[in-house]
Amino acid sequence: VVTPLVILWVAYMVVKGLVSGSHLGAHPKNVLHLALWQIVGVIVGSSMWGNEPDIWRYGKPKFWWPSAAFLFALCGSMLLFAVGGWMMAEFAGSSSFGTVVNYTTHYSLFGLLPLAFILATLSQFAINDGNYYEAINAVQNVFGGWSKWKRLYSCLVCAGISALAGYLVNYAVTNGFEKVAAFLAISVPCATVIMCVDHYLLPRLYRISRPLAKVPSWSETGFANWPAIVALAISVAFGAYATGIMPGENANRYWGPATLIAWAMAGVLYLAFVGITRAAIPRAHSLKTALGFSKLAIDEPYPSSAIIDLATASEVPAGAAGRTVSPLAGSLVDAG
Repeated sequence: VVTPLVILWVAYMVVKGLVSGSHLGAHPKNVLHLALWQIVGVIVGSSMWGNEPDIWRYGKPKFWWPSAAFLFALCGSMLLFAVGGWMMAEFAGSSSFGTVVNYTTHYSLFGLLPLAFILATLSQFAINDGNYYEAINAVQNVFGGWSKWKRLYSCLVCAGISALAGYLVNYAVTNGFEKVAAFLAISVPCATVIMCVDHYLLPRLYRISRPLAKVPSWSETGFANWPAIVALAISVAFGAYATGIMPGENANRYWGPATLIAWAMAGVLYLAFVGITRAAIPRAHSLKTALGFSKLAIDEPYPSSAIIDLATASEVPAGAAGRTVSPLAGSLVDAG
């Protein structure tokens, strides 16, 4: 409900500003006094979510299928809302949050403060509902394998931690929002890069294929992907140091495109560590165990250069199942 309403509100605000905004400044002011790459890090970090399974749960398993949604999010959210916020700050002559919100209410909501309050409150519920859902799933991924651990416990743990984090980020940590955004711009993409390398490059470079045709149950999961964990820890530590958010370090340090370097480092280190592990552990079963393969994946043929997932299987032409290496992917194609 709230997202279409807010988009319409901001679109009206921007159109009105463009029509009547002849006194707009020539260039937006950098009131945070951040360097270019710091601003990029904040934008990337504030865009990081992790609730893709929730967003794309009913999506089609096609590579380009979600591109329209990403394009809409970029133009209809990141660009539109940034321009709207800049316009209101320019018109209000202030970068103070309260002043700008008060001006915006009178400028584009006809002075209806209760309506602005309702939209803002619903937006916070919508955003943090997503955050809460992701956090609960993360805790469940760590503790959910224990038979006595219930999802309610994860809900209570996340509620307590989020309340504490809300206080610390806003009142206890200097420039808390910028630091949290900078950390998210490093950690989440590094993990994503490692997963992409694992799925798309390991089969081509090392002939190690991890099938993603079925989600394993807790009893079927592997213990840990040690090369991935070590690569992630090193790349995140580097990123935190290079962006000045590591405790006790220089808060003004920011080494250019540090976030991009950390992403690349994560992928390269993972490839290197997998290569070392492969050389040290030649036996297929032991290697797959060290790489955290599920019991389902351990039974798959090795070595294999096949990239096996629902999207890939769905795009295999009819009658081509015989060319598929994986029995799981072949059964999916046959079923299709």
